[in-house]
Amino acid sequence: MVPDVRCLAVEALGQRGAVEALPLLREMAEHDDAPLSPDTRMTTNLNLVSEMARQAVRELTR
Repeated sequence: MVPDVRCLAVEALGQRGAVEALPLLREMAEHDDAPLSPDTRMTTNLNLVSEMARQAVRELTR
């Protein structure tokens, strides 16, 4: 899957409160260092898929 699509999927899981996705999100936070496109970087202020995954994990575990 394209990094930008993974990033948007991760963002949606975090916003939706999908705690069942935590194991996958933690895995992505540790290992998915794929760079995002310039357009996605501009809208998210993030550079890597793993950064969005870490953000989603924080959101789901507060």
